[in-house]
Amino acid sequence: MKRLLFVLITALLLFSAGCASTLRSDVTSFQRWPANAAGSSYSFKRLGNQEGSLEHKTYEDLARTELSQLGLKEAASGTKGRFEVSLDYGVNTRTIRTREPIVANQSYWHPAHYHPHWGWRPGYWANSPYGSAVVGYSNVNRDVSTRRLRVDIAEGASKVFEASATSSGSNATLSVTMPYLVRSVFDGFPGTNGQSREVEFDVDKGSVTHRRI
Repeated sequence: MKRLLFVLITALLLFSAGCASTLRSDVTSFQRWPANAAGSSYSFKRLGNQEGSLEHKTYEDLARTELSQLGLKEAASGTKGRFEVSLDYGVNTRTIRTREPIVANQSYWHPAHYHPHWGWRPGYWANSPYGSAVVGYSNVNRDVSTRRLRVDIAEGASKVFEASATSSGSNATLSVTMPYLVRSVFDGFPGTNGQSREVEFDVDKGSVTHRRI
């Protein structure tokens, strides 16, 4: 049994390592982006306890980089820009039960036998030439965290862009995922109104590997 448990844990670790190099986010966006927006100014609108939060300032820096690449300029401190940008984010964690296979190497017993040249040979265990196999199933509880980001951009009283991005995984630390959520929201900006899409990143390279609509 201990051997089976060891094999199961090893398989799960290898599986996790193989999946850890990519991160997928699901994005939905709506937009009425003005054609003359290039070169316009923007400012951040902070919600609730975001004012003075170092965590929030870090996320603003991520959005600032993307907005700059769009040709927008941040308004002087203490003044409002043409556009107001707000960020809302959080993490929801739930526990799910999965039924997972237990994989083990198959082995068989060679009984003791007599050899005409070497005499009696003791019995021994040997691995099967057919390799490993599923020998059972185990119910496993796992925590799954959904990391979310919403970005709203308004011009006066009218919204001109809103988007939400979510990504699910075992890591509940939002700061680890936020760079990819921000990039997902602004990927292909402003995009098609009402479009949902999937953006996948290579975490090791920091680049987008797939976009699916």
